[in-house]
Amino acid sequence: MWRQVALAALAVVLISFAGERRAYPAVRYALPGPDRPRGEIKVESYGVRAESAWVGVLHVRLTITNDVDDTPWQIDTGEVTAEIEGQGASQAGSVATDAGTPPLLSVPRGERRVVDLYFAAPTSLAGSPSSCSVTWSVRTGDGAVTEETSFGQR
Repeated sequence: MWRQVALAALAVVLISFAGERRAYPAVRYALPGPDRPRGEIKVESYGVRAESAWVGVLHVRLTITNDVDDTPWQIDTGEVTAEIEGQGASQAGSVATDAGTPPLLSVPRGERRVVDLYFAAPTSLAGSPSSCSVTWSVRTGDGAVTEETSFGQR
């Protein structure tokens, strides 16, 4: 029963994020690096919004595109962390994707994956452009690429 309630609550959160605007411009990285691009990751922050008087959510979207690498890229969503204005690093409380089953997602050659991550956040930060950083890692055919993407003043 609790699982059905949790899934219903997640569905409400995901539907409520449809059509929202980014809090900051997207940041793009060539993968595995600028000297040998084979695709990219785009990192977006939609900021913090209050889902209720007690629940705040930071929404981060990762769009990973493997253009020409024959080795499927991988991202482990359990390794992605966010830090919101000194609140400490945390893992996503929920993850939604357009293909695959988290936490381990694969991006074959010529394909793209969109990964939406939702992190718990103080409701007091809702509606303001809260600064945050997101640490992510993508395993390519040339090895892992790990970066920290910062939004706002840090």
